[in-house]
Amino acid sequence: MPPAELEARVRQARRGPLFSSGVLPHVVAFGRPDLERLLPHRGSMLLLDDITHVDPVVGRLVGHRRIAADDPVFRGHFPDAPVYPGVLQVEMSGQLGLCVHHFLRVGAPLIPAGTGDQSKMVKDLVKDLENNIISGLVFVVSVLLFFLGVRTSSLVGVAHQGSYMQIGKAFEQLLGTLYARGQARPDMRMIGVYLDDPDLVSEEKLRSVACVDADAAAPAAAPLERRSISGGEYAVLRHKGPYAEMHMAYKWLYAEWLPRSGRHLRDALMFEEYLNNPRDVAPAELLTDIHMPLA
Repeated sequence: MPPAELEARVRQARRGPLFSSGVLPHVVAFGRPDLERLLPHRGSMLLLDDITHVDPVVGRLVGHRRIAADDPVFRGHFPDAPVYPGVLQVEMSGQLGLCVHHFLRVGAPLIPAGTGDQSKMVKDLVKDLENNIISGLVFVVSVLLFFLGVRTSSLVGVAHQGSYMQIGKAFEQLLGTLYARGQARPDMRMIGVYLDDPDLVSEEKLRSVACVDADAAAPAAAPLERRSISGGEYAVLRHKGPYAEMHMAYKWLYAEWLPRSGRHLRDALMFEEYLNNPRDVAPAELLTDIHMPLA
C-alpha cells in the first residue's frame, strides 16, 4: 500500500472513538473484597478498585483504578517523567473483561478469598471467554446479576392456575381486557407474579398472576384484580433466552448465588419483568428480569 494511502486510512480511523461509553443504566457497588471473590489477583497485581455501573443489555461495566502519584511503578517508569505502563493498562482491561464474563455466565462460581487452587478456574474462565468473544470486547450476553432499588408499585392482573409456562394465556386475556376497556398504554410494563414454589406445589395447583403496572385508582373489575410490588432492594438476574430455559437461572440464583452472597430473602413476592415480546423477537433474544427480594 502506498505510504500516502496508508496515512489517509490512519487519519480516517482516528476520527472517532473505537467504543462509545454512553451512560450505563444501573449503579452497583463492587469493591475490592467483591473483586477478590471474582479474580485470583491479589496485592499490587489486582489492578481494579471497584465496579460502579453496568449495562445488562450489551454487557458493559464501568470499573476504576486509582493511581497514586507515589505509586512504586513510577520509580522506574520513568524517574522525573512518570508514565503509567501501557502493559498494566492492558492488564486492567483484561481483569475487567474477566469480571464482565464472570457476571454473564450462568453458574459462574464466586471464589472464596484465600482458598484453594484457583488456576483451573482462571483457565476455564479464559477459555470460555475466548469461545464467546464475537469481536474485540463485544460479548455474548446470557445472564447478568445486578442490584436494584424498587419502589412500591401498583399492578392490575389476571390470575392463572397451572403450569407457569402457560401464563401467556392470562397475559392474552389481560391485554385483551385492557384494550377493550380503553385502559391500555404503550409503556405498560409486563410483569409476572408467581405465588408458589414449583418444588413444593404440584403443577396443576401453581398460582400466578399476569400483570401490568397501573395507577392505584385505575378500574379493576373482573377478570382483573389488583396486585402490588413491595418496595425495597432486589437482586435482579437478567436472563436472555427462551422462557423454557429460565429454570437454570433460578437454580443458580437460589442454589449458588444466594448461599454464597451472605444475603437473605425478604418476605415479599418474587416477580419477573418481560422486556420484549415473544411475538417480536426470536426465543433466543427474549429478555427477562428475575427479581429476588433481599432483606
